[in-house]
Amino acid sequence: MKHSQQTGSAHAVIIICLVAALLCALGIAFYQNFIIDKNTSTNSTATTHTTTSTPAATVTMKEFCGKYEKICFDYPSNWSVEAASNDGTDGKSNMPYDFVTVKDDKGGSALTLRSGIDGIGGACPRDEMAGQTAEVVSTYQTKITVPAQYINTDYNLAIISAAEVIIKNDKGYTAQMYLSNAKTTSEVKAGMHACDVYMTNFIYGKTNIIPTTSNPAAMTFNSGPAFGGADTLTVYGSRTEATNYFATDAAKKAYEILKSVHYK
Repeated sequence: MKHSQQTGSAHAVIIICLVAALLCALGIAFYQNFIIDKNTSTNSTATTHTTTSTPAATVTMKEFCGKYEKICFDYPSNWSVEAASNDGTDGKSNMPYDFVTVKDDKGGSALTLRSGIDGIGGACPRDEMAGQTAEVVSTYQTKITVPAQYINTDYNLAIISAAEVIIKNDKGYTAQMYLSNAKTTSEVKAGMHACDVYMTNFIYGKTNIIPTTSNPAAMTFNSGPAFGGADTLTVYGSRTEATNYFATDAAKKAYEILKSVHYK
């Protein structure tokens, strides 16, 4: 009798152990297949969201051409051009003209183009400007030329260049870039008198004709003050500071615009 009871108890213990082992195995399987998989899926989704980025905008080149003087130039698409052409009835000129401002990607004025200019001239007061010097630090021959009747081989050339010029006066140093066909701005050169580059930022156009003479009017395309406007050139304390201006990103792009001028 006692032996039968002991055998039954042993069987009960074995059954309980087997059930416990089965439940334990089922619990482990559930944890591995459902809890861990769910957490892994959630983490993967979160990682995917954090690696998403917005591509940078592509900068391309655009072209602008004047209305009366048909000169054109290329400029970056993240820059802007403001044109205020007039048919000559606004009292500011006796003929049609273009007034164009090229602005950089921050909205600052980088270059100005003014066509339809007549009656420019005047001698440079060389003695009064004694001690004022000029230096051409860079020059580049463009694709445009000056009409033959305006070429004086003693002073200028047929090909128009883009030039970077530093002028030293009694206030300091100024740095500017402009189109010119003068011999003095056709090559890199230092130690010149300031009068050697006097008014060399004026060139003759081709398509904007002076009504009274039937000759092409003059124009200027430069980084300095607009024709007839206030002098807004920055004055630097040293030649190094003036030279560093040409190394800025905005100045480099402005110079490329001057170098790109062409007629259609």
